[in-house]
Amino acid sequence: MATTQAHSSQTGYRQAGDIDVRAMSIISGSGQIVDVEGLVADFSIFQDIESHYMKCELVLNDSVGLMNTFIGNPDTKELGGFNGNEFLVISFKSNSDDLPYKNHVFSLYQLTDRQRAEERNEMYILSGISTEAYSTAARKINRAYGRQGGNQICNMVQSVYSEFFNNQKIRGFYNTLHRLAGVNVVKDFECDLTNGLHRYIIPSLSVDDTMDFFADESDSDDHIPLYNFFENSHGFRYKNISNLVKQEPKEKFIYAPSNNTSEVGTASANDDRTKMRSFYVKKQTNFLDNLDGGLYNTQSIHLDVLQKTKRVVDYTYEKSFDRFTTFHGLKIPGQSDSPSVVRLKTSDFGRDRDMKWQPEAPLPKTITETAALTDAYSKHIFNTVVEVVLPGDSELDVGDVVLLQIPAAAISNDQDGESDKYLSGSYLITKLRHKMLGINGDNFTTTLECVKDTGFKV
Repeated sequence: MATTQAHSSQTGYRQAGDIDVRAMSIISGSGQIVDVEGLVADFSIFQDIESHYMKCELVLNDSVGLMNTFIGNPDTKELGGFNGNEFLVISFKSNSDDLPYKNHVFSLYQLTDRQRAEERNEMYILSGISTEAYSTAARKINRAYGRQGGNQICNMVQSVYSEFFNNQKIRGFYNTLHRLAGVNVVKDFECDLTNGLHRYIIPSLSVDDTMDFFADESDSDDHIPLYNFFENSHGFRYKNISNLVKQEPKEKFIYAPSNNTSEVGTASANDDRTKMRSFYVKKQTNFLDNLDGGLYNTQSIHLDVLQKTKRVVDYTYEKSFDRFTTFHGLKIPGQSDSPSVVRLKTSDFGRDRDMKWQPEAPLPKTITETAALTDAYSKHIFNTVVEVVLPGDSELDVGDVVLLQIPAAAISNDQDGESDKYLSGSYLITKLRHKMLGINGDNFTTTLECVKDTGFKV
């Protein structure tokens, strides 16, 4: 494939937004391989920390009748055209010699918005999702995990991943794809450790529901668990948010509009790649939402219906804040003098230490103890939400930390050259969109939705 260079006619010239597309092909169910790079009007890849799979969206400007070129299979009485058995293969990177290509394959599951643009030309949208979503969609899990003495949830997650996301069939598919299209897709798996031993019987849950169940039940060493199972360009991740927050920023980006002459705005004037094209603050503290969500004050009532006992546990932000893993060590303003959230839960707390329950060998269920802290920490770390548009950067992923430097929006002398003290700082990327516009790759952008805590800075 030819390298497309945005806004440039100079051979070898590279600038922010340039992209190198090595392959962009559709493989039909019958094995046809069609290069569609010249038909693409708009292509996007989506990552989301709350989604198990990466997705894509492909807008085609079709004047060759692509759907009619896909033949069927007479042996299986399979019709031609688009039938849900197609795959999109793409290999791309930001246009720099020292960067690796990002290789992806998506199962195309939907065709929408098909319309005639001209008499002999039509446009439509193809939507795709990681192939693993197809392989897990119809599968159910009926199994006991942690038999006898129990097991850590991270080991259960690893077991589900190996059986359903990285089995022999999936590995064989990627090997076949490598032979057919010359694109080698390799996905790894990273799984954060969990705390405690557990036993579960999974009663005919889907694979995705099982992963969500494990995430909800997991505990961490700091007993403030907030686990997510998601996919980024490297593979699948089972991560605790507090561990992601501990990372050093992967890159630093600066908002430097042309009319800004402050030191903040010109600190990276020679590196367009690190300049934000725009930013939009979607949320910067919602006091009522924080109040209703249990950030400030929560009471949990734990009932043991067998022992007929009740235990009341109070949580306050003021007393628990020092336990939180934060970006900037600052509290979010607000308070509640009385519990704004009251939880009523059944609990078997303490039975593992009670001799009369020893024949049952109970394992302590920690979710009832950690729920208030988990909900509060989620409100804390997702307090500020910012959307940032950058020159295309294929190296960024959901789960990365980035440093954003934004100058103060003021002309007063006392703030000249100062960063905005509420918006600047480290952010966790929670959503990401790589977008390539135009048949010739005229514009490659990366849009981030990122979050951070920071309240008042003194």
